[in-house]
Amino acid sequence: MKEKLKRFFTEYSREKILALLLTFVLWIFMISGNSEIRDFSLKLEVIVDENVILVSDVADIVHVKASGSIFDFAGINEDRLLLRVNLSGKTAGIHTRFLDASMMPFDEGVKIEKIFPSELVFRISPKAEKAVSIDPWLEGQLPLGWKLSGWTVEPEKIVVEGPEREVEELENITTERILLGEITGNVERTVKVRSAVPFIKPAGQDIVKIKITVERDVETRNFPKINVKLDSGKESEIVPSEVSLRLRGPKDILHKMETEGFNVFVKDIEERETFKATSFYIKDLPEEVQMIEDKKPVEITINKVSK
Repeated sequence: MKEKLKRFFTEYSREKILALLLTFVLWIFMISGNSEIRDFSLKLEVIVDENVILVSDVADIVHVKASGSIFDFAGINEDRLLLRVNLSGKTAGIHTRFLDASMMPFDEGVKIEKIFPSELVFRISPKAEKAVSIDPWLEGQLPLGWKLSGWTVEPEKIVVEGPEREVEELENITTERILLGEITGNVERTVKVRSAVPFIKPAGQDIVKIKITVERDVETRNFPKINVKLDSGKESEIVPSEVSLRLRGPKDILHKMETEGFNVFVKDIEERETFKATSFYIKDLPEEVQMIEDKKPVEITINKVSK
């Protein structure tokens, strides 16, 4: 068996190599003659002069159907396919370009079958610049218990560029969204500016600092029928057993106290079984909350219950 394999590779080796080369050449000839169709997407790049601006909604991509052999397509990098349309020297107005095979970035062996769109319409406007004020986009409401005091923007103005008529009419430009619902104190945000008007953009700097100042939203709230207890915890009869009071403080804290409920306490006088009091207090009352005393204090009678 080994002898037969050795004779196969050694005898008539020149003829065998020639036959192999001939087969390879015939294979190359056959596949080069086979044509196939492929679809390509070309990124569109439009070149205009510095003193004008393109203001038409032109497709970013041009679709091309092309035919050719596998070798014609071998050197094409689809990620780098770019179609340039040069409008340098064109003045303001409407300009039309018809796309044909001569404009496509392919080698001669590639045949262009179809281009879509085959016609592009460009509208060019004179370009203008202008310094405009900044109106930050503040969305939503501050959390309960806080209110907006104001804000400042640094810088106060930025220069924008765009179509001449639209720039002349523009008074201010906004920013990226800032959610007020996440703010519970003075904050500083660095955001990008953005224009709601098409084709207008910052001519240079596009980052601004927004300083937002807030303060506590304070109110006075009535709390009726609050239970009265002796702070020593001793069993007692208290008349009246409920009082009404007014508290002043941030809305969120007062809302929490109203929702969770609380008691007022009278300080115990240890040596007395019965006594009267005109003052009471709330345990662990937040520093930001104040109890507003009535002009006519309520007199509370405490009778300790003997066991």
